[in-house]
Amino acid sequence: MEERLPGPKYAGLKKVVLFGDAGTEIAQYAEAQEADVIVLPSHGYTGLKRLLIGSVAERVVRLAHCPVLVLKH
Repeated sequence: MEERLPGPKYAGLKKVVLFGDAGTEIAQYAEAQEADVIVLPSHGYTGLKRLLIGSVAERVVRLAHCPVLVLKH
């Protein structure tokens, strides 16, 4: 990540690696950090593709203790 996000613009960026179900881990981490809002991207899959792949954003929205802002393209 250091190579992908170089320079002073990202100097204060905190990087965390968690293992497990992505949606659950994001929601639990945000709660532990007492986050005011969660912002995350969405691939925008719909229909059968969404059913087969699942939706991290949807799980975060359902599990989060705070508001969630889901960004699309």
